[in-house]
Amino acid sequence: EIAKSTNRVRVAHPTITGLQICYFDGVTAKDHPANLIGVKLEDSYDYFLQTRNRLPTSFVAAENTPEELSQIFKETMRKVAIEREERLHVMRQSWPCAPPTYDAQKPLRVFLAASRLTEVMQYASKNIGKAFELLGHEVAISVEDNDLESLHGTHHLKALHEFNPHIIFNINSHSMLNATVPDSVFNVNWWHDLMPDLEKGTQFEIRDRDYTYSALKQLDPFIERCGVRDIQRQGFCVDSTEFFEKSCSPREDRIVFAGSSYQGTLYDKSQNAASALLEIKEAFEAGVSLDENFLRPIAEKYKISYKYVFWDLLHFVVRDISVEWLCDASPLPVEIYGTGWQKNPKVQKFHKGYIAHGVDLASLYRTSKYALVTHPFEINSQRLAEVCASGCIPIVYDCTHSSYEPHWRDELTFYKTKAELIDCLEKQLGHPAPKIGEYFSYLNFANKIIARVRSHNKNLR
Repeated sequence: EIAKSTNRVRVAHPTITGLQICYFDGVTAKDHPANLIGVKLEDSYDYFLQTRNRLPTSFVAAENTPEELSQIFKETMRKVAIEREERLHVMRQSWPCAPPTYDAQKPLRVFLAASRLTEVMQYASKNIGKAFELLGHEVAISVEDNDLESLHGTHHLKALHEFNPHIIFNINSHSMLNATVPDSVFNVNWWHDLMPDLEKGTQFEIRDRDYTYSALKQLDPFIERCGVRDIQRQGFCVDSTEFFEKSCSPREDRIVFAGSSYQGTLYDKSQNAASALLEIKEAFEAGVSLDENFLRPIAEKYKISYKYVFWDLLHFVVRDISVEWLCDASPLPVEIYGTGWQKNPKVQKFHKGYIAHGVDLASLYRTSKYALVTHPFEINSQRLAEVCASGCIPIVYDCTHSSYEPHWRDELTFYKTKAELIDCLEKQLGHPAPKIGEYFSYLNFANKIIARVRSHNKNLR
């Protein structure tokens, strides 16, 4: 009965959930729902050691069940956890097959690992994988197939070793689970965010065939602290097979924004943090350029970390206040999508709920005249690329004071104050910018990597 109710459960992510799994001591029947799984107690150790499904977290027994069964279950799960980690340690130390050979007449094999709990990175992995396939190469992506699964590192490494790739492609990681990689294999790292390894300054082992790309120049100093010297710029990309313009699609005269509120990231509740937030907000409302020269003295003045000021307060102000401006004064209908906005009384009535990245988001952009783009320090964001590729007109927060080029001055319409934002809509300024969408295609990035690999490897021409 519990399985049939298809309960959703929390799975270490604020918005993504999993289908509750009900395991029982027995054999699964054909008419059982997919989330009702029979595992005989005597087989449970082997099953849970190997399964891709999420492991059970509690033991529920009938009234007369002997207490020792509960203890057996707990001990079994403890042993499974230990054995998985021991196997992962062993698997990291070796590459159990002959390293791949290169043949100019054959496609390259590209491997990626992802998680369904990392929405943006998951789609980025799938999209760059799709681009490599369009170029004629073989691709394997190790990721959960459904909402019952939760892959362990051993699953990813098993898939990696079986595929024996020429190229390993990592997003927001220097290496896949710190695994040993043959010298002949290319290891591509594409940094999108300030991840824990970058924050801590973890020292990476740098190989001759490691290629490092950074989406944001603000990440470069952190990457350099980890020992990387050759950093190449690669901005966020757009999947042109999903985000594209349809001339036959009618566009509604509205402005949309798709993205979560940053209210939930403001974990510092001190008076100093509140004062810093107020000062940044007032400067933003006045159209001040919120660069490091402005922000670092605020961090020092209020004795809070510059990291918190830059990555949390700044992001909140630019995105959430811009959305509030829209909801307060836009002459056009406003639709806001994403999580967290239902808690903001200024935005609530414009909030349309969550929208999935991919087909649904592309359809929204294709049927809307305008979209708001609010990155606090980067013009060339993924949101901008997707909006432009879909033929929607972007209204963009002007952070050219901190963004790397191109700034697309001839293609984009910028705002820095509430008055400028509303003026753009009242005067119906701006025009579609498909050139930007084409510039940031995954296909271009994949081509760039293949060309670099072929140039590097003397056996390829």
